[in-house]
Amino acid sequence: MHDRYSDEEIKTLWSKLYEINNVDIILIMIYTGLRPTELLEIQTENVHLDEKYMVGGMKTEAGKDRIIPLNDKIIPLVKNRYDPNKKYLINNKFGNHYTYGTYMNGNFNTCMGKLKMKHLPHDGRHTFAALMDSAGANDVCIKLIMGHSMKNDTTKGTYTHKTLEELLTEVNKI
Repeated sequence: MHDRYSDEEIKTLWSKLYEINNVDIILIMIYTGLRPTELLEIQTENVHLDEKYMVGGMKTEAGKDRIIPLNDKIIPLVKNRYDPNKKYLINNKFGNHYTYGTYMNGNFNTCMGKLKMKHLPHDGRHTFAALMDSAGANDVCIKLIMGHSMKNDTTKGTYTHKTLEELLTEVNKI
């Protein structure tokens, strides 16, 4: 059901940035591993551009309020969306907060049609995992960034800690 964006599709996304509305949102999901709703719910107060990370997430205990390192490639995209006068990072062209349904039906599907691509909103997350794995990123870092539990591995889940710098190093491998 889900599929990753191919390298060629990622190049196309970059080439259509700001030419097709909301391509930046897809690229942010590809380079952060965020679920669509997680990205839409990131509050501006949780975006730390100088330190290159955001705080957000949902769904699981490991996923909530996690550190989301920003790949250097998408920092300009996040900066472009950032408005300290708005509650949320991602807003529509009228400055209003997107709901998942509004984003999916009115924007994501339109964007996919214009790009002639067939993807689902969660495919950015699948792409992130695949890219990180192919780049040889540290498995603990991948799980921490994606908000996956490590409770079945006591050593990694309890005793292994990663710094923001380590997370940034790993996310910048893609």
